Amino acid sequence: MAFNKLVTERAGANVASRSRASTSASCASEKIATNARLVRQTLCDTSELEQEKSSLGQELAVLVEMTQNCIAENARIAQDQGEYQKRYNGLVERYEKTKARFDELTEAIAERSAKGERLRREASPFRGRGSSGRLRHNGNLWQSSMSGSGVRWWTM
Repeated sequence: MAFNKLVTERAGANVASRSRASTSASCASEKIATNARLVRQTLCDTSELEQEKSSLGQELAVLVEMTQNCIAENARIAQDQGEYQKRYNGLVERYEKTKARFDELTEAIAERSAKGERLRREASPFRGRGSSGRLRHNGNLWQSSMSGSGVRWWTM
């Protein structure tokens, strides 16, 4: 809804400016394009997810090394097998939880990246300009990526 308001307010300014001067209309069109780009960047930003994924990747490497060391130690040194199994199971459980989160992040990054690419291709604010120069609704734009969110896209 905030996106609708932002774009329609800018669009209204653009339509009003068309009656004044084509330079003003062009400026308003550029503002719409800039706002659409900012919204796309916000919706599709993966930087935090990638940072967390990188951290989890490092943690996974450490857990693999710890598990290998645990197994090697058990092979070299006679120890209580109950304690060994408890330690080993704890490491495996930690690894599995971390790996599950790593996989979730990988999927989320791929989804956001794909959404960003779709929006980049489809969100040209200059598409759909009619002969009247009026703004018209482009119902297909965010349908797949934003269905149910109430977001609409307006084109020039």
